[in-house]
Amino acid sequence: MPSLETDTPTTHLSGGDFALDVVTPTGAAWKAVPFQALHQLPFATVGRLELYDQGGLFGAGTAWLAGHATAVTAAHNFRPPGGGAIKQVRLLFPTLTQAIVAQDARIHPQYRGMGAIADPWDVACVRLQPLNLPLLAINDPGPPAALSAYVTGFPNGQSNLVSHTAKAFRAHDTLMVHSIDTATGHSGAPMILVGAPASAIAIHVGGFASNPFAAKFPSANTALPLRPALVAFIQQHIDQWG
Repeated sequence: MPSLETDTPTTHLSGGDFALDVVTPTGAAWKAVPFQALHQLPFATVGRLELYDQGGLFGAGTAWLAGHATAVTAAHNFRPPGGGAIKQVRLLFPTLTQAIVAQDARIHPQYRGMGAIADPWDVACVRLQPLNLPLLAINDPGPPAALSAYVTGFPNGQSNLVSHTAKAFRAHDTLMVHSIDTATGHSGAPMILVGAPASAIAIHVGGFASNPFAAKFPSANTALPLRPALVAFIQQHIDQWG
């Protein structure tokens, strides 16, 4: 596993005016994915990521299958408290009865994020035994425009897959902002465009505290658009692992 340094690349705002919904619900806005939908795209390809160090379970996130043996998630999930060694990584998919133990995990070599602001290289690939599950295609979200999208994942370490739909906007080539309701545990979850064939257009990486454009997009969460440089990293591991 590459070492993680403390410097974070900066980004600069571009694009036109856009207002996200500011939602302050009394409870979580997401809803559990219905049981019958768990066997369909995109939900069948999304798993709960569990990470263990010498003290046991230290973190949980979300990952999704881009290849039969390659799952995609956020790199910052691989940060044990105190900088200890990761002993085991597991994925649990809604339609499988047993956890899948990862064989390898690689973070993007340009990832440096130990600060609060979203890192534009916050992506990792996880190697699994080949799985007979549907795969989630990848698409670039395109130029700045108001989008209706949803994020599906496992917030707060819970075992039920949830989903929520709201507005999203590409604030920069390397960053999307959105008002989709998310929490700890959603990190790595795919963002999917409403009304289009199911495909990942971005990776959710953080809450409003990670947003470098908070003055323009207050209370917005962050995601990384699946731009060509990130897709190339993912495809490299699909080519190697399947």
